[in-house]
Amino acid sequence: MPGPGRPPVYPARSMFLCWLFIYLRVVDSQRRLIDFLNQHPEWKDRLGFERVPDQSTFSWFKNHRARHIFQRIFDETVRCLVRTGIIRGEHVVVDASLFQAYSNPRKKDGSGVPSDSDATWAKETSTGQWVFGYKIHIISCADSELPLAVIVTTGKRNDSPFFPQLISQASRFPIPLSIVGANGNYHSAANHLEAHRLGANTVIPIPDRKHGDPKTLAQRLRLHPIIRRGSELYQLLKRKRQSIERVFSRLKSHFNLDNLRVRGLENVMPHTLLSLTSMLIYALTAAKLGLKNLARSPTRLTI
Repeated sequence: MPGPGRPPVYPARSMFLCWLFIYLRVVDSQRRLIDFLNQHPEWKDRLGFERVPDQSTFSWFKNHRARHIFQRIFDETVRCLVRTGIIRGEHVVVDASLFQAYSNPRKKDGSGVPSDSDATWAKETSTGQWVFGYKIHIISCADSELPLAVIVTTGKRNDSPFFPQLISQASRFPIPLSIVGANGNYHSAANHLEAHRLGANTVIPIPDRKHGDPKTLAQRLRLHPIIRRGSELYQLLKRKRQSIERVFSRLKSHFNLDNLRVRGLENVMPHTLLSLTSMLIYALTAAKLGLKNLARSPTRLTI
């Protein structure tokens, strides 16, 4: 259904494909996209445009229509990758990463509020750096290194509470979901119980301290998981947790996640979905062309 505001004039499919051009870095801005379409009328015709949309139309589509269609496109692309066997989903990993807001936190308005009031300060655990921005929570396939579900929050939110929602979203797809890996931030009993409810075994470390005797199923699963901590199998599966770090790295370096140009949590989510969907479509295209190695080593595309 169309979003609020002025009615859409251009086909949603065509507008979405234009945004993919930017997030796949075929072009690096809306202005250059418009120049490209004006200079190459064959692409304008191929996309179904009678005339090239202006910059405000592209922005309006992303900020209004996107909320209604981007999630659906992301989900359908994941299903396509599952059907083709690219995403196996037997072993998945959950983690979160920060990315910078499109705002200078030290430049405030008259009320003392930064230009992006939804962004917050948080410390990136992997680098120790403080970031003013947002946090992307992802569950990804450890083998294909592709995302299955995403949640975006303000930067200061804790990671652990989003674990159940992420694995629940991933379980909607026809995947085995046998093993769920995560770092120690996700060691709560509730997370172990949710994974167990979905038929998955956990590979999650717990703090090195004295623990009392477990009194509930959730506590037993946390302290004594089926895949015993310290075992050879546990160590092997634990190393696969690093795969999600490579997912974050590619999203930021190749699929525009770090190039945020909107403010407010409501507008950051479409940006994030475009970034993730671009990664999925790149992987799907590479596989169909027989170039699966490029799915993990994306380079700048040309058309």
